[in-house]
Amino acid sequence: MKKTSVGNIVWGWIFPILSYILFFMSIYLIKLVDDRMGLQRDLFVRNKKLFTSVLSPELVIIYKIILIIGTLISIYYMFKVNRQNKSTMFGSKTYSFKAYYYGIFSSAVSIAAFAMLFSLEKVDTLAFPWIVISLLIAAIVQYIRIIQYMITNKR
Repeated sequence: MKKTSVGNIVWGWIFPILSYILFFMSIYLIKLVDDRMGLQRDLFVRNKKLFTSVLSPELVIIYKIILIIGTLISIYYMFKVNRQNKSTMFGSKTYSFKAYYYGIFSSAVSIAAFAMLFSLEKVDTLAFPWIVISLLIAAIVQYIRIIQYMITNKR
């Protein structure tokens, strides 16, 4: 794909920005739940549906496995790019920080989502499942960005 192709624009810019907006909206939802009783009731009903469908115990185990595999692939990709450059992280002029950014950010989002999946049942905030879902979406977008970057740069 060319650097200005539609796929590069969609996966490189639009979906990551939408996933960041979704994450910050879910964080802001914590404040809104405390202020608005109607939203609190609505989230209570929606969370019951979430815990029986998308966040069921069987699917949470699958999400954890996917996050572990994604984190390992991200870390492997960072080391692979470093070995191909034959340099330290900031020591080469041919160094591209984009590959490290994708790997580091993908690993960070995966580890955060993994940690939140462990405490999913223990946290009593009504907005917490929505934060977990937004982190899962952000992790998937980052995995796709890494795959796209690997394909376009043939590394």
